[in-house]
Amino acid sequence: MSAMFKFFAGKLILFLIMAVVFAGVAAAQVASGLQSWPPDWLNPTAWTKPQHLGLLVTSLFAGVSAVGTVMAWLSPAFSAKDGKKLAAKLEDVHEAVNDQGAATRSAVRQGETAIRGDIGEVKSKLDALIAQLSEQRAADLAAQGRTATADEQADFEAQVRALLASKDTRKAPAQEALVAGNTTLAADRLMIVARQEAAAVDDIGRSAAETAREAGALYRATAPAKALEAYRLATRLDGTDFWAWIFLARLEQSHAGNLPAARTAAEAALRVAGTEHDRAISAETLGDIAVAAGNLSAAKQQYESSLDIAERLATADPTSADKQRDLSVSLIKLGDVAVKAGDLATA
Repeated sequence: MSAMFKFFAGKLILFLIMAVVFAGVAAAQVASGLQSWPPDWLNPTAWTKPQHLGLLVTSLFAGVSAVGTVMAWLSPAFSAKDGKKLAAKLEDVHEAVNDQGAATRSAVRQGETAIRGDIGEVKSKLDALIAQLSEQRAADLAAQGRTATADEQADFEAQVRALLASKDTRKAPAQEALVAGNTTLAADRLMIVARQEAAAVDDIGRSAAETAREAGALYRATAPAKALEAYRLATRLDGTDFWAWIFLARLEQSHAGNLPAARTAAEAALRVAGTEHDRAISAETLGDIAVAAGNLSAAKQQYESSLDIAERLATADPTSADKQRDLSVSLIKLGDVAVKAGDLATA
């Protein structure tokens, strides 16, 4: 409750109390017949009659009591003496805080001094270790008739510091070996970690490539531009999938019109081909790209290679409809290129 509110509320209550007191006295006088209505406030006999003096005293006492109650309500919550006690307690608390702060600052300064000492000691040990390892490395190089350049030495020291500062727990065995002065063992242990990380990355890459190949297969018929993007991503992430390279070569040729990129993809497919059938498909694709480039002699050479493989496969399995179809396709393509070259007899 605000002080302003309490002030005006107190004034109002005092006024009401006084009004009630005087109204009560006046009503008593009128009721006793001592006064008529309205009562005569200035008539001394109305206030001094013995039979009404007790009523007057009682009314005044009630008014004074009410006024005292209101004044107590408006008075401060505590006295000046209480305020002095509180101020003394606050001063004690302030002194205690200051003392604790001084002690804390002293402890912090001592800690900083100790830490600086520890850091200095660690730095000295690190410098000594690097110097030892550098001397050992220089001796190893000298045994091979070589010396380290300034750049090589700076890189060696930087890598050693980075390794020793690493918080990767997998590198802890390598750190131990390095502190022991065995740089070769430390490198062997680091390579174990590197191979583990590379395997994890390869797994992620193969999974992403498979997803991209799936998307490419769905895009090929309706969205060749998106299919091209999907197969580019798939082959970048995993270069071991034969059909991803073949589809990329075909899309680079037919949709993008990028014949050098198409040839590069077809050659990559040939390198990862795992079967004779795959090699025949690669040669056929290279022949198609050569035809698009107008290089009919190169196209004829690739189609002949594809035909040779198709004939061997069809002869080995004469009942296979797929192999007979592949043979027919190779013959047709070779005939088409002969026609374009004007070699009608061969066609």
